[in-house]
Amino acid sequence: MDARITESSGDAAFDRSAENAVYSAAPFTELQSLPINVFNTNFRTLSLIFQPEDLLN
Repeated sequence: MDARITESSGDAAFDRSAENAVYSAAPFTELQSLPINVFNTNFRTLSLIFQPEDLLN
């Protein structure tokens, strides 16, 4: 599918790293096994939030 940054962290390298992480995790096999109506209703658009401070935990 597609991944895109909707709100920049202000750090281009971190943004690129987060985007690459999503592409590296694909395909999301668990989502592929869902009935299409469940997928479309709940997962057609999926927002993931990556925050630089989470790397410190």
